[in-house]
Amino acid sequence: MRAVIATIVLVLLALAGQITAQERSPADENAVRGNVDQWVAAWNKGDAQAIAQLVTEDWEEVSPDGTHTKGRAAYEKGLASDFAKGTPRLSVTTVFVRFLKPDVAIASETWTATGGATGAEKGSWMATYMQQGGKWLMAGGLATAAPPSPAK
Repeated sequence: MRAVIATIVLVLLALAGQITAQERSPADENAVRGNVDQWVAAWNKGDAQAIAQLVTEDWEEVSPDGTHTKGRAAYEKGLASDFAKGTPRLSVTTVFVRFLKPDVAIASETWTATGGATGAEKGSWMATYMQQGGKWLMAGGLATAAPPSPAK
């Protein structure tokens, strides 16, 4: 009997955790989406410092060319270097935001870059967001680029 009660308690606790993670307020989802919007606006202004403030101190990402960047400072430095060479205009569409825990979410976006040296490019982006100090910040990401269209 104790085993049955213990099992029921564990199942109820597990369900309570799932409900908490799934029942995030619209404000939290809007905050994650807002982080994306701020990131894109800063990118299009070439503002590496503003972008760096949208990520956690221990940020990590892997870019489409396989470059692994660790840390907010390294990320900002890399962005500033890229911006000095010129950057394409970026547009992003958030496909979904999913909360894994009350303070952890993932989001998937598609992106299009125009005006760069290689013409229009497209790809996708998956990022992990963490709520820190009342703000939703990107903690890590993985970007992929679609292969170029074949020449006609």
